[in-house]
Amino acid sequence: MDVSSVLALAKSVERRQRRGSDYDELYFGLQDVIEMLEDLQDYEERMSRHASPRAAAFRQSSQDRFKKMYSRRGSKPKRKLSKWQKFVKANSKKKQFIYQSGAKKGKLNLKKMGVAYRRQNK
Repeated sequence: MDVSSVLALAKSVERRQRRGSDYDELYFGLQDVIEMLEDLQDYEERMSRHASPRAAAFRQSSQDRFKKMYSRRGSKPKRKLSKWQKFVKANSKKKQFIYQSGAKKGKLNLKKMGVAYRRQNK
C-alpha cells in the first residue's frame, strides 16, 4: 500500500467514526495519523520532483527491502519428512507409546517407539 491509499483508508475510517460518538479517543488518534500521512505524502511529492534517477532507484530499493522485511514471508516449499518422522507422526497418539503412569505420565516413550521403528524396518 502506498501513502495515498493508506490516507484514503484513514479518511474513510474517520468519516465512519464521526457517525458514532463512542470512538472519541480513536478519532483523535486517527486525526494525528491523517496529518502525519498528509505530511509524508507532501514530502514524497516534493522529493519526487527534485530527485535524480539514482536517488529514485535507491528509494525504490529501500522500499522493496522494507516490504520484504515486514510483509508476509514467502512460503518455502516444505521438505519431506524422514521415515522416522513419519513413523512418529503416525504413532504418537497411540496408547502403546505413551507412558500411562509415573513421573512421565502422558509423555511419549521414545525408546519403545524407536525399538518398534527398528523392528518394522528390518
